[in-house]
Amino acid sequence: MFISLSLLLTGFVTSHAQAQTIELPEELKGVDVSESFIASGSEEIGEIQTVTGHVIVFHEDNKQAYFASNGVPLFKQDVVYTLAESRCRIKFTTEDIITMGDNTRIGIETYLDSPETGEKRSVIRLLKGKAMFYILKLFKYKIINTAVNTPTAIIGVRGTQFGTEVRPVADMKAELTPLYLADASGGLDWLSQVPAGAPETETIVHCFEGAVEVFSPIDQVSRMIGEGQSLDVSPAGVGSVRRTDPQVAREFKTKTEAPAFESSEGKDEGSGEQGEGKAEQGESEAEESSEDTGGEEQSAEGVDTSLVQDVTQNQTTQKIEENKPNVGRGGYLVGMLTRIDGSNKRFQHAYISDEIQDFGSGESLKARDLLGGDPGNPLLLIGGGEVNPGEGEEADANLISVDVDSGTGRETITGPFKVHDVTIGADEFMAWGYWTVPQIMTSPSGDQYTVDNRGYWIEGDVTRDDEISALASNNVTGTYTGSAHGTYWTDTEGADMAGDFKARVDFANKEISDFSLSVSGGGHSATIENASGKFSSNSPEFWIDPYSQGSVWQIDGQDALPNKKEAFGAVFGKDAKKMGGAWKMDAPNGNGEAHAAGLFEGSR
Repeated sequence: MFISLSLLLTGFVTSHAQAQTIELPEELKGVDVSESFIASGSEEIGEIQTVTGHVIVFHEDNKQAYFASNGVPLFKQDVVYTLAESRCRIKFTTEDIITMGDNTRIGIETYLDSPETGEKRSVIRLLKGKAMFYILKLFKYKIINTAVNTPTAIIGVRGTQFGTEVRPVADMKAELTPLYLADASGGLDWLSQVPAGAPETETIVHCFEGAVEVFSPIDQVSRMIGEGQSLDVSPAGVGSVRRTDPQVAREFKTKTEAPAFESSEGKDEGSGEQGEGKAEQGESEAEESSEDTGGEEQSAEGVDTSLVQDVTQNQTTQKIEENKPNVGRGGYLVGMLTRIDGSNKRFQHAYISDEIQDFGSGESLKARDLLGGDPGNPLLLIGGGEVNPGEGEEADANLISVDVDSGTGRETITGPFKVHDVTIGADEFMAWGYWTVPQIMTSPSGDQYTVDNRGYWIEGDVTRDDEISALASNNVTGTYTGSAHGTYWTDTEGADMAGDFKARVDFANKEISDFSLSVSGGGHSATIENASGKFSSNSPEFWIDPYSQGSVWQIDGQDALPNKKEAFGAVFGKDAKKMGGAWKMDAPNGNGEAHAAGLFEGSR
């Protein structure tokens, strides 16, 4: 819905004053939109290079708005609106670019540009309209963690070019061909058959270069798409990957095209070439940024669509430069190993990090099958692969080795084996997701194994010991709430589950109480209720006591087995604003034992 506003504009469309009637989005009703620039108290993160028509910037920090013009700065947590028949081009300090079509709304939720540590992170929310994204993979950034959130999808990207549209579900009736979604039985349902209370919009993603990972929080399903492919995410969940119709691709590019900035010398900024300010939207933005990168050029990488998983699923398990003293970047792993016996599969081990792992040092990340905490029990190691620093490449994550207890005794399977990992979520301080090793791994005795059920990882800026001490001195308490994820092990690659998490912390007494999480999916569930735990001195790390009085640990309503239930975690970010960690448990069922593992994350 729109409201009508009549006002006198100067300097936005033409050089002379012109009376016009402007339709404002309903969410800006009652907001006094200034005709001139208004500064924000937040961090400056880029600029709106060019404006065609009418574009409004809303500052979340001071709740003020203004009509944008060429070259105005953009600030963290700004929301940008393009009105009817309007476009704009945004360039960030990271050299990433967004071009917005008309009637589009984009918000900058999280943003980090840290060349010193070689890291850039951003979370961008697209609530309606069309936008083209150019996420560049430059030499100065070793860690790239970018997500685009919509009402129905989370899009995880690295170096790539892709377009996204968010539109009302009703608009689908205008499509030339119907869209079907596969249901759990393998049949096909009309997209119009959506659950009650679901979002009223759908997300369409087109990949033009590179690869993107699209995750639906509705049905907990992920899909990878590569160059020349498209995907729809409806209120019912994820659809099927399809080839992008050439006409649809051309129309999308046309509707999101916005001219590049033209300097006073008549050159396209940063390109060094004569131009009319009408840069082709398919051009590599690395050309525009060559001046900033010492003449080195690197565009978003094209990908053979048959290798989409290999390119996309490396988003977070990487070598990370330590970016602050004391602890730096740390986190946890959990995973489940599957044994292959001919045509049958069976659960073998579950591994979990029982102490924080240093994601910033380059050391291997460890997880153990604790079985009561014996440090001599089976160990799993994940580390970096080969890298040629001269070419600015990133180290791929690999499973270095894994210990197994087989019928012939303890064996070590030595890799490396490629780790595929996917980001589920990210914010200013943390990132979390899942990982698998689908490759078959053979032990020295000839037994075969794989990690085909999802394992999970969580990592971030670990809160420093001195900050924990300050929180304790000030008797700070707080309740953390957030999400939990997990997988119930099956011989068909697992039942993936999602749900909620909460915990209460008393920093002065170094105690955790009311630790609870509940996840479900695929006909299975796992819960931890009313558990408690302890921090280790003034460390950010904690351990949840599986035998704490009144606590309940269950899989599908069955109590977890003794010595087979663990949860470990830490607090993250400035003043411990975030909490996260890993959990696993086994429980009896009619066929022997059930197994589940996952992660939890929350904010206070």
